[in-house]
Amino acid sequence: MKKPWKSFWGGALVCLLLVGLISSAAATVGRRTVEVDYNNIKVTMNGTAVNLVDANGNAVEPFAINGTTYLPVRAVANSLGLDVGWDGATSTVTLEDKSSEQQTDLLEALKFYKYMEDTTEYGEAILDLMWNSIFLEDTAEAVAALRDLDDSISLLSTRVEDYTNMRNALAARKNLSDELTPASACIEDLVNGAQYMKTAQTYAEAYLRTNSTEDYNHFATWYKMSYDLLQDAEEKSYDTFDVIMDQLLPGEY
Repeated sequence: MKKPWKSFWGGALVCLLLVGLISSAAATVGRRTVEVDYNNIKVTMNGTAVNLVDANGNAVEPFAINGTTYLPVRAVANSLGLDVGWDGATSTVTLEDKSSEQQTDLLEALKFYKYMEDTTEYGEAILDLMWNSIFLEDTAEAVAALRDLDDSISLLSTRVEDYTNMRNALAARKNLSDELTPASACIEDLVNGAQYMKTAQTYAEAYLRTNSTEDYNHFATWYKMSYDLLQDAEEKSYDTFDVIMDQLLPGEY
């Protein structure tokens, strides 16, 4: 059955030529009148019917011209996992692979959590050195060992700004949601863990001067609080790293 020609000019409907006959040499600019055939054409994807709709959700019917079938590019592209765009300046339909973009976003998130995991392990190593320092027999050597940790603790603190910037950059990526949930908590744990570590160092130095049980108890308390926060951030990072790897390599990781 033939129906009158319908205008698709102005982007109302962009059609995909499935047989790939379009080329730059055959490009046409302007208007022409054609006869189109509507034969209740259906499309399936791996045996499942594809819902052919436009950007507003309105049904779009495929048609044929001179034996060539034309389909709405948005509906077909979406069924293939592609994002569709329109560049009016160049009259170009743009297709982008969602899966490729998603993989890139997941890899960036993976990098964040790997860095966070490494940093928390670094912080735990500092705490181990701090603990060992206060039990050195030579007090002067112990004090020197504690003060040698200043740069390491400062470096840990400066990492916070780097991770905050990384987290903000990840938030701008449209394919990440649940993967970002632990990020802020990890950063907060790192911030507080570094602050508690500095306080523990202060009480450790006081204990070496006074040999006071009270100073030692304060040191032990702040030491444990710092360690617990760093371990919590490490576990969150490790667990989220595994979740992302499962998405990147389902069934293989």
